[in-house]
Amino acid sequence: LFLYLSYTLLNNLKKVVTNKTKVIIFPYPNNPTGSIMTKEDMENVCAKMGDHEGLVNIGRNIEGVEASVFIREDDGYKVSLRSNGLVDVNVIASKFGGGGHPMAAGIKFNSNFKETKDNIINEIIKELSV
Repeated sequence: LFLYLSYTLLNNLKKVVTNKTKVIIFPYPNNPTGSIMTKEDMENVCAKMGDHEGLVNIGRNIEGVEASVFIREDDGYKVSLRSNGLVDVNVIASKFGGGGHPMAAGIKFNSNFKETKDNIINEIIKELSV
């Protein structure tokens, strides 16, 4: 199920992403417009923990995208960050108590979704501006 949604999402994104697109936020694999993958969503599609692995990489495969983010609900919010090299996602993760390496990092937030999303977007924009 997730592979089908991911493939569909990738094809749809290729239609709307331009060479000016630098960041794509993936709060849910088939709706990057502001939804979130909640525990209830996972239960509704009979997904097990780990079925979402790799979804954050979809954005990295789109030409011109420098950073991809995947946010899911799990006793707070877990954020996965991936980079194509221009953005050091470990720097971003470290600011929030997370970690990893320059191309892949993760963070656990106990804040609400909006605050989590806004924090990540703001830091990616700062990194792109350096």
